[in-house]
Amino acid sequence: MVVVGGFDPLQDRQRSYYERLMESGKEGVELLVYPNAVHAFYLMSDLPETPMLLADIRDFIQRHAARPFN
Repeated sequence: MVVVGGFDPLQDRQRSYYERLMESGKEGVELLVYPNAVHAFYLMSDLPETPMLLADIRDFIQRHAARPFN
């Protein structure tokens, strides 16, 4: 899981990392984009994107927990 905030100054780097993972054939990789989020938004519990991310992490784990990772 690669998480990108739309206002993150490092978003190009994060998207590039995601693309490299995909090109390498890594399975189970997902890109989550939060258009209104800033860098490290998950550290700010009062932002609306934070609980959304926590739910997305939970869902990601549930989807992939039964599958072996390569």
